[in-house]
Amino acid sequence: MYVSSQLQTRNFTSLSEVTGNLYATTAIIAKRAKRIATQTQNKLQQRLAEFEVELDNFEEILENKERIDVSKTYERQPKPVNIAVEEALSGQLRCKFPDREENA
Repeated sequence: MYVSSQLQTRNFTSLSEVTGNLYATTAIIAKRAKRIATQTQNKLQQRLAEFEVELDNFEEILENKERIDVSKTYERQPKPVNIAVEEALSGQLRCKFPDREENA
């Protein structure tokens, strides 16, 4: 799935159709975005840990090209909220409401 990194205007009606309630949809998207952000952060930390060595001074840390390239790659990725919204609109998110018989 391609997710644009550009800001897009969304129709509230289409978002509320996901669960039938705009506020519930917003909460679900926020939880999913937080989970995506945590997973991405963990992956980034693992990738950067590969480059950790005993460095003598601060300039060597700043000049490490591999670390900079990895960081820039992650910065160019779409934001977690954009990914979560696209997942919700495409029907990839599932949510369970304990007080309802049917789940979205």
